[in-house]
Amino acid sequence: DAGGYFYNYFNNGSIYRYDIENPNPDGTIPATFFANAFKVRTNDGAACAYRPTMTKTVTPNPGIPGEPVTYTINIFNVLPSDITANFEDALDGFPGGTWRNLIQNCSAKDADGTEDSALCTQLNPSLTDSSQTMQINAIEVPARGSIQFELVADTSSTRTPSSVCNQASLTNLVPSNPLYTPRY
Repeated sequence: DAGGYFYNYFNNGSIYRYDIENPNPDGTIPATFFANAFKVRTNDGAACAYRPTMTKTVTPNPGIPGEPVTYTINIFNVLPSDITANFEDALDGFPGGTWRNLIQNCSAKDADGTEDSALCTQLNPSLTDSSQTMQINAIEVPARGSIQFELVADTSSTRTPSSVCNQASLTNLVPSNPLYTPRY
């Protein structure tokens, strides 16, 4: 990541963080238990270099019970073709948390870094499960470009856990000009 850490998921459900920027004097890489993990939905290291990726950060971190938290979502498309994707984020394990049905501070850029605000106007969020699940269908991301937006969740002042594992997903990643014909 940007902080110089590498993360590894083990099948037993644990995640370790490796500090690759600061090796030990003997040359080994320091490893620290980072978190327990829920079931990973997709995990294909062989395809990572050629797949769109998503990052998600939260502020404030740590959150304050009863105060809203803001998630910043970045979707990067490394493919030489535009893609359309569906986004979903459920507040599982976040007792009393609910999404606000809005998108804030959206920006989209093409491969040259040129802003394309029209891509932000097409984002249409919908809520399900009593505002526990946020869905945004048909997000368009330009070839070798990105889109970034913020989502806000309200927290409960009485039911906020000490830590939250919140995992978003991108599905139905469809390139506008397929690079190959998939065989099933």
